[in-house]
Amino acid sequence: MLENMFSSEEEKIALLTQLNLLGAKRVEVEFQGGGDSGYVENDILLDNRENKNIPSFVANWIEKNLTYDWYNNEGGQGFFTFDFEHDVITSECQENYDDTKTQLISQVI
Repeated sequence: MLENMFSSEEEKIALLTQLNLLGAKRVEVEFQGGGDSGYVENDILLDNRENKNIPSFVANWIEKNLTYDWYNNEGGQGFFTFDFEHDVITSECQENYDDTKTQLISQVI
């Protein structure tokens, strides 16, 4: 899912620069959706303790890189973590499913 996260080196530099300007070593961004719509949370978590408004460039990049069906029907949720100490971007994505089981019980009367 995260194979081609950046369409260009310029996009990568722009995103990481926006996040670095926040001054955090770790940035977490959550998203969720369902019922044919979804959104990236307005607040991001910095170093597991401080919330700030998400820069629009970052929110747009995340929406572009969510390549699974996270907003239709039962939807899904998850988060992106940008870890600048270890130079790693992690995405945890969850899909929700509605499952129905039918059991027919018959008895001769």
